Amino acid sequence: MKILTILGLIYGLVVLSNFLVYLVVFFRDSSTPKTDCSSWVVLGLASLLWPIALPLSYLERRAKMRKLHTHCYQVQQLNAYYIS
Repeated sequence: MKILTILGLIYGLVVLSNFLVYLVVFFRDSSTPKTDCSSWVVLGLASLLWPIALPLSYLERRAKMRKLHTHCYQVQQLNAYYIS
């Protein structure tokens, strides 16, 4: 019984921390209307479903970083080609 209580507390803490992070990002985003109910629903669902949302967010950021690194590498290669 204590294990379930501890797991519930951990889940609740992660939900709270995710909600706070998402809330900060939400308020910094100028393109999202703050009065739209669906925006708040998505914010709540993303916080509650963090076991799904966090890995997907990580994979999305990783793909963007990989694309950025690939682009930077290509620019370096072009610069080296035209300089030499």
